[in-house]
Amino acid sequence: MAETLRILMNAPSVHLGSPAAQNIHQTEFVRNLLEMGHEVCLIAGREEGGWGDRKKKVQEESEEIPGRIPDDAFVPVYSSKVPGNRLLFTLHSMRLVKKKIISFKPDIIHDRGYVFGGVGVLNANKSEIPSVIQIDDDWVLSESISSRIASTFVYERLALKWSSRIINMADAGFTVSKTLRDTVIEKYHARSSSIFVVPNGVDPNRFSPDVPPLGLRERYSIKGKMLIFVGALGPWHGVENLISAMGVLKRKKSQNITAVVVGGKNSDVIRYRELVKKMGLEKEVIFTGSISHAEVPSAIVEADVAVAPYPDIEFGFSPFKILEYMAVGKPVIASPLNSIKEILSSEEGILVECWDSEKFAEAIQNIVSDEKRIEEMGRRARKKVVERFTWRKATEKLLSVYRAVL
Repeated sequence: MAETLRILMNAPSVHLGSPAAQNIHQTEFVRNLLEMGHEVCLIAGREEGGWGDRKKKVQEESEEIPGRIPDDAFVPVYSSKVPGNRLLFTLHSMRLVKKKIISFKPDIIHDRGYVFGGVGVLNANKSEIPSVIQIDDDWVLSESISSRIASTFVYERLALKWSSRIINMADAGFTVSKTLRDTVIEKYHARSSSIFVVPNGVDPNRFSPDVPPLGLRERYSIKGKMLIFVGALGPWHGVENLISAMGVLKRKKSQNITAVVVGGKNSDVIRYRELVKKMGLEKEVIFTGSISHAEVPSAIVEADVAVAPYPDIEFGFSPFKILEYMAVGKPVIASPLNSIKEILSSEEGILVECWDSEKFAEAIQNIVSDEKRIEEMGRRARKKVVERFTWRKATEKLLSVYRAVL
């Protein structure tokens, strides 16, 4: 196998320019592969949508991309947010993959999978090119929770059948956690010998305890202890759990604690603000709305403790937010899901049933009152991430998956 690889990476569901985790994930893989001397062609969408005729614009104007991907490494696919857009970008990526197989001549095709996706694997199989499928979560479960149509019996059966076919057609696959690997093997009947684990990572230079603060404490007049949650506000992130716990703390007249929720679509932010208002928690729970990914480290650094209060549902995530919290040197309170236990232990945070508001509130109260514990946990969290969970280390593991099929 040649030292330098030509990698065709098909990720049409990703939108460059978006602060979403999937965008950061794919961008970091590409950046690190290029820095390591490999050639990469990424097929992906762009946040402003359309057919991708202005690919340079998304590279030059987006501050969300943590480092520019060279123009010649990026091929834009249709990405407008319209009904049926998945069918459109999947069909468009099918055509682009076929063209790039001829012009780019890849050594391997890396396909970021999703329900009814997998066109990279399909074309690799036809062209007798080795392929690797990327599995970031339990595709069918995630869809069934977020979509009424996807939760129907017929859709679930078809989605499971298609997903199993694509995963087993690929020469190898990788998940972001051992927990998810076990799910893929059991639920999607994947060959255990062909499924690897490549945990997510973080850039410890960008996410550092030394970054300047964003100014949230001054902006919102926060005087006491500050909790922070960063991320989307979907049903699988557990913001409701945080709000409920803050309600318990207020009822018990605990010390001055403010929870700052960073991120989310405007519609979700408005909905949660209304809920908080009804509960009389406007001063205790603050929603900032979306900020740029470049500003996230400066938001985290202001907090005393960070939270990841996921509901009692195992998706197999390797949560970005937890790794980013840890890299900035913050102790983390998180739900005790098996996938979270793979990256976070009691040395760096508190694992508690966050869906139980009383237990969650007690965990918050206990740690915010112990400055020494906050400092020690934060230091251990930073050390663990630097040693085990950087994007460079994740990309090295990804290369080992490539080598397994070449």
